[in-house]
Order: sequence, then structure tokens, then C-alpha cells
Amino acid sequence: MASVSQFCADAQSENESSSESFSEQRSSNAELGDGIREGEKIGFVEGYRLGWEKGAAIGSELGFYKGFAETALKEMESKKNIKERIRKSLRGLLLMLDAFPLTDPTDEQLFNQLENIRSKFKQVSSVLGMSADYGKTSEAAMSF
Repeated sequence: MASVSQFCADAQSENESSSESFSEQRSSNAELGDGIREGEKIGFVEGYRLGWEKGAAIGSELGFYKGFAETALKEMESKKNIKERIRKSLRGLLLMLDAFPLTDPTDEQLFNQLENIRSKFKQVSSVLGMSADYGKTSEAAMSF
């Protein structure tokens, strides 16, 4: 039969072991929370950078289309033999560009409108008899 002192020693040993595991668990939970916060911070920074890059690329592309259409219309003002269909296509492209939502990046129709603008630009390029794709340059055009 175990003595009272033995029983008390066993209980104390069990209590110390229990408080060690509680302390370890609390420390582990704190480290987990720190890891989650650090991951959220890194994710936010990467998401912000990616959003900025994509937004800048789309803005650059739309600016190219707008500059192209405005310049082409200006050039055609002095020429009488240009078909009205070409002018109408260029004006349509400009109207689509002006209607593009620049202030609401969460608009669900944003990418549909962007694809429609790209298609209209391809149509205008075809009507003008030229091959113009935004962002694609030929090797010959890049030689020095």
C-alpha cells in the first residue's frame, strides 16, 4: 500500500507535468497567431502589388487604344475619301473606352467590357487594313 507522502509526490509530479503542457500549448497558440498575422500581412502586400501591376497594365492598354483612335480620327478629318464605316468604328471604340469603369475595380462587367474593347480594336484594325496588336512588337521593329 502506498503511503500518503508517496501519493502527494505523485500528485505534485502530475500537476507539474499538466502545467508544463498547458504552458506549451499557450505558447504554441501564440506562435500560431503570430504566424497567421504575418501571413496575412505578406498576402496583403503581395495582393496589393499584383493588383497595382494588373491595373497599370490595363490602364496602359486602354490608353494605347484611346490614343490610337483619337489620332486616327484626327488624321481622317482632312481626308475626304475615307469611308464613313471607318470613322463610325473609331467613334464606337472611343465610346466604349469612355464608358469603361475606371473607378470601380469590383465591377463584375469590367473584364467583359475589356474583352469587347479588344474585339472592337481588332475590328477597327482590320477595317483599316493593318495588323495592330497591343503589346506585341515584331523583331524587325525592335532592331537598331
